[in-house]
Amino acid sequence: MIKKLILYFLSITNWVLANPTPLDWEFPRDYAPHPHFNTEWWYFTGHLTDELDKLYGFQVTFFRHRITLVPDSTSPFNAPHLYTAHFAFTDGEKGEFVYDHIYARQALGQVKLENEPFHLALKEWSLTYQNHQFELHLSTIHGHFSLILQPSKPMIFHGNQGVSFKGTDRNRFSHYYSHPRLIGSGQFQRPDKTLNFTKASAWMDREIFDNLSGGEPIGWYWFSLQLDNQSEVMLFQVNGGRPYYSGTLIDSQGATFAVSGKDIVIRALETWESPNTGESYPVKWEIIVNANKSKGYSEQRYFIEAVMKEQELEVSQPYKLSYWEGQALVSGTSSGKAYVEVVPVRRD
Repeated sequence: MIKKLILYFLSITNWVLANPTPLDWEFPRDYAPHPHFNTEWWYFTGHLTDELDKLYGFQVTFFRHRITLVPDSTSPFNAPHLYTAHFAFTDGEKGEFVYDHIYARQALGQVKLENEPFHLALKEWSLTYQNHQFELHLSTIHGHFSLILQPSKPMIFHGNQGVSFKGTDRNRFSHYYSHPRLIGSGQFQRPDKTLNFTKASAWMDREIFDNLSGGEPIGWYWFSLQLDNQSEVMLFQVNGGRPYYSGTLIDSQGATFAVSGKDIVIRALETWESPNTGESYPVKWEIIVNANKSKGYSEQRYFIEAVMKEQELEVSQPYKLSYWEGQALVSGTSSGKAYVEVVPVRRD
């Protein structure tokens, strides 16, 4: 009898772990931090054009990391959360890529936070959501960067109501939603000139989680495609053991289709080796989504090529990391633009 009860308890436990409960989403509340989770990020990438229709790319990301407090310490820096932020800017025509990053513990006023309306300020970098729009203002070492962005399509949730698995281990998942098509304008006030962006087309990702790796070294490829036919594609491949694939297709009206991992093929066609870190990154890809009638999508094939190879960032917090986050152009089933993230598997 005891053995049966133990087996029953284990089966219930495994079922619960394998079927995490989606968050009770409510907006604008859930733009704000979720401090009971270990990690979360607000990720903006996208494409900017100036008055002459010249194309640029950008990345702005804010991260929150829950950290272990030092016992019996009265230091004001003994705070439970570390915030970090990354910025990158690409001028593919000129072959210029610049980036910056900052960090601070949530102490001594270095991080200012308001939930409704949502406002996060990390030193002199800020993210705000109010009046149905996002505002980004960053005083970087390369100049002041600002954007105002409004959703032009509905918010979408990946996986099961936002529960997005990152491996066959059902304990590896995030709560994940996106604004796949933000539009707006802004400027980049640089020391030598000011770039005015008359159009912006951005993608915003929001992920909230406790553990993505299961204690094993992992890395990933992540793709966000904004296509000229007004549809979008998000696909990722988690590396480190047997590759794990997942994704979401979004049609021109905002309807979503969860892509089965077995239908995804990602091939690296060309790589680039960083002279700074020695890391090797794919910079050209072929992506295939095989047709799946039961899930409602037809075959799609895309070729994705970086506008320039050197789009690597090196950051120091919360640990030393180099990764590639780059603007790319899309051809194939439909043309368009993309952002790609390549995070190498960390073996140390």
